[in-house]
Amino acid sequence: MTAVSTDARAGAHTPLRLCRLCKRGPFPMDAYNLDLTDLLMKSAEGLLEIDDLFDCCGNIKYKLRNDQFPVLQKFAAYLLDIATRPDPQFSSPCCRIILPPRTGKTIIAGHIIALTALPATIVVPTRTLVLQTVESLSSQLNGSVPIGLFYGEEKRVVKNGINVITYSSLQGHSQQGTLPRAFARSALVFVDEAHHSMTRLRQKALSRAFSAQAVRIALTATPTYNDDKRVDLFYPDKIYEIDLKEAIALGLLAPARVWVAEVDAGKSRVRIFAGDFERELLGRIMSSAPFFKTVEIFRYSPENRDIPCLIVCASRQQAHDLHTYLKRHRPDGCPPPGLILGETPGNARTRLLDPFEGGKIDTLIQVNVLIEGWNSPHCKLLIDLSPSTSRVRATQKYFRVMTRFRQKQAKIYVILPDRLPRPPVLPMDLLFESGDEYTCGDLLDRRDRSAVSTALDMLDQTPVKGVVVKKKIVVGTRLELPRLKPGNMGQVRLVIESCPAFNPADPCIRKEFIRLMFNHHLFAGSGKGLLNWFGIGYGKNAYWMFMAKLYPSVTGHVFLTKNAAIRNKKEQCFEVQGLCSTDVDFFNKALVQPATKKGKPTAPFPESPTQASVCQIQEHHIAEIHCATEQQTHTPHP
Repeated sequence: MTAVSTDARAGAHTPLRLCRLCKRGPFPMDAYNLDLTDLLMKSAEGLLEIDDLFDCCGNIKYKLRNDQFPVLQKFAAYLLDIATRPDPQFSSPCCRIILPPRTGKTIIAGHIIALTALPATIVVPTRTLVLQTVESLSSQLNGSVPIGLFYGEEKRVVKNGINVITYSSLQGHSQQGTLPRAFARSALVFVDEAHHSMTRLRQKALSRAFSAQAVRIALTATPTYNDDKRVDLFYPDKIYEIDLKEAIALGLLAPARVWVAEVDAGKSRVRIFAGDFERELLGRIMSSAPFFKTVEIFRYSPENRDIPCLIVCASRQQAHDLHTYLKRHRPDGCPPPGLILGETPGNARTRLLDPFEGGKIDTLIQVNVLIEGWNSPHCKLLIDLSPSTSRVRATQKYFRVMTRFRQKQAKIYVILPDRLPRPPVLPMDLLFESGDEYTCGDLLDRRDRSAVSTALDMLDQTPVKGVVVKKKIVVGTRLELPRLKPGNMGQVRLVIESCPAFNPADPCIRKEFIRLMFNHHLFAGSGKGLLNWFGIGYGKNAYWMFMAKLYPSVTGHVFLTKNAAIRNKKEQCFEVQGLCSTDVDFFNKALVQPATKKGKPTAPFPESPTQASVCQIQEHHIAEIHCATEQQTHTPHP
């Protein structure tokens, strides 16, 4: 069947001809006697016959980079594949394009829409992203494709073009049956930040709002939310995927340096809620003077003062308090920071974001508003006051400042309270292998990890009491909550003994244990993280009691010999000789079953004269009792 445009100016232009020229908006679907499947096939054929993508882009302002060409080519092949599938195998086409943040997903979507000349819908999570997507596509396509938007009070829908809508508006209006018909005629449905779509209600809304033949394209940088929410489960057909490490290796992201500062939070402790740190409590703890003073030092240090900065807060109150603090303590000549919250009206956001892009405002403080989709290439400084155990949240947050821009380097400062119940996800966890060592201030994108690289701005100390800037970080990537059950000693031993550096016959001291790395399906992370998972305190005694439950036959002996050597600064462990062996047996039992409040051993451990030696072990230097490094006669204690 030959399809001919009814537009007199188009003459004999076919769909293929329109695709090649790409100088008009999407052609009207009702102008062609084609159903959606045939229309998709015609568009795919047109894309596959294009020889030079640069020549065919026409009015498209932003050209595709070399690393982006394969995405368009593979999508064209996918269109042809779904258009020619046998009917018995038909299912709603759902595919995915996985690209790191700041690598041009919106630009690729714009090219696909313009070159296929197909009506499309783009679904985004927030109102801010609606406006930003409309602005980005309008600039990219130079008005060649009409663009509408639909959210809240703003409802300007175009019949044949691109419509941008939020997830909440799509879900609500599709359920009420008030969604404009233009959405049902979309041939392409781009699901941006696709991890937001992986719920039953939103999947139902996507199914109800659009034709079963429409192609649903998931765009995301974070394909895995948890075991049940994986993009490949909802969008099974893979078009293209580049992970974060590949993006760094290909030079698709700006080079970055990271510093981690730990602040003494006193007796305050953060709780876990719904698998992550409880945000309001975290915000209160991290609103004390040491935290804000640390932000001030990092933000307004001489080397950072002129760099546009984004500060991420955990709660609205924390953001308000920090905004007030920095307004009072900023250096002379520095503009006051801007504050953007979820309830900030759109016009107020524009009054802050436009001056930020223009350089009149140099610092933005926000709470989860600008960490998804927001684009500001010249922003190259991130200060994180909102640690998280979520890999999705961490990816979106840290890569905001890693857009390639004029060879500029990004700087990321992560500020943490001490004694968090679980280790947060850091930028190094996203890019390095578990067990790698990262020197703070070093480049994240070093191609050769063995090469010598001088770290910049080490900031070994800050003038703030209780604040420690880490020198080195041992990477311990944990993508999900540990499945290890604290009460199952068999599982615990399996995890610990999975580390080749751990010897169950000779357990190491706590200082060495916390540096070990464990890679087991029940637990993946550092020894420090493992102790935190079990709630083992920072004291040496708590660690040895934990070891005694796992290895009761050897722990007491190791505790005595190794600590005797440590206290006396000996390179070799002491040996337990003669009558001391009996004391060690009692000590082993006491570690497993501590004494009563009166200080006497609990039955069935009988009292005996040798128990006095156990008391001496706890009160005096171990080296002063009947232990020696070589065979000798037992003599009374002097």
